[in-house]
Amino acid sequence: AGTFPPAEQGVMVARTGSAAPARVELTPDGIAAVTVAAGRLTGLSIRGARLIKFTNNAVVLLPTAKMAREVAADVGSKTLSESGWHTYSRMNHLLEKRTASGKGCPFDCGDPSHSHGDYRAGMLPQTDALLERSMSIGIGVRDPNLAPFGLRMRDGADEARRVGTLFRDAVIKHRA
Repeated sequence: AGTFPPAEQGVMVARTGSAAPARVELTPDGIAAVTVAAGRLTGLSIRGARLIKFTNNAVVLLPTAKMAREVAADVGSKTLSESGWHTYSRMNHLLEKRTASGKGCPFDCGDPSHSHGDYRAGMLPQTDALLERSMSIGIGVRDPNLAPFGLRMRDGADEARRVGTLFRDAVIKHRA
C-alpha cells in the first residue's frame, strides 16, 4: 500500500483517488490530459503549460529562465541548461568532433560535399533558450546530472505528495 503501480510501455498508470489506477496513453492527448489534471490537483493555472516529455522524468518548461533558475534552486535541482552532458553544449565529444572509432561520418567523412559544420556551445540559441527555461523532475529515478529532484522507484504516495507540494509551492512563489 502507498506505492504507485508499475507503468507499462507507452502507458502511464497513476492513482487518482478511485479504487483503480487511471491508465493514460502517452500520446499528445494523454499528456495534455495529465497536464490538465495536474493543474486542477495543484491549483495552478495551466495556461501556456506544456509537459514536454514524460518517461523516467518529466521535463517542465517554465515561462522564463529566471523563474526556472529560482524554482530549480528552491527544490534542489537545476535547469536543463546546467544538466551535465545531457545537453549539446556540454557534450565534449560532439564539440571536439570525436567519435568512438575516430573515423567516419559525421566528422571524418570522405564525401567532399559533406559539410562537417561548426560545433560549439551557443550554436543553437533557440535550443539554449528552451533549456534555460526547463527543468526535469525524476519519475522513478533521480539522476544528479539531469533530474536531482523527483521521486525514486520505491517512493510512496506521501513522498509523491511532498515532492509535488514542494514543486507547486516553488512555482507559486516565483510566478512571473
